[in-house]
Amino acid sequence: MRYALFVFLLLTALQKSGAVSPLESAADSIPPAIQSTKKPIDSTGKKSIFAPVYRWSEPKKAALLSVFIPGAGQIYNKKGVWWKLPLCYGAYGFTVYTHLQSRRIYFFYKDIYELRVKNQPLPATLYRYKVPESYKTTDISAFFRQKNNYRNNYERSFIWMGAAHLFAVADAFVTAHLKSFDVSDNLTMSVKPTIDVMSMRPAVGVCFRVK
Repeated sequence: MRYALFVFLLLTALQKSGAVSPLESAADSIPPAIQSTKKPIDSTGKKSIFAPVYRWSEPKKAALLSVFIPGAGQIYNKKGVWWKLPLCYGAYGFTVYTHLQSRRIYFFYKDIYELRVKNQPLPATLYRYKVPESYKTTDISAFFRQKNNYRNNYERSFIWMGAAHLFAVADAFVTAHLKSFDVSDNLTMSVKPTIDVMSMRPAVGVCFRVK
């Protein structure tokens, strides 16, 4: 009983004198590395407005720019723009030109075929193309084959335009990824002794370091 009373009085004296209790000192001694990393929460239980905001990474941003604006991803990367940008727009221009030409020739032969089937006279020009006089006596099956041939080219042109666009997006994405890599010629090699963990015997190993 006396021992319990002595302990009680001692704790009361320490609290009044402003001394730090053992629990408080243990909490203060926790290193910052293992402190709680939870985001701040306000009184309503929602995350604080001062919490970090998610940001797009450079590869995603470059790919997104290239999806909506052709060539914008290459400009954003600022790497090899002087030759990648003309190549990119050249591929776009070629595929779009092929698409428009195939579409025009397809409708040209399509209309001629339909006019011949209906036994109607052929115009002098059609879709800015001059209609030869020999077309009035040419076999109708020839126009049918030409119509189908250029229809296939017209439909394939959509695939080529999509492939050119995907190539530009992939180039912007990969180039943005490689921007963080060190591609210098500083490659080092060192030969040093080591211990084989499996056999526990000395061995010689070759170590390559890429900086």
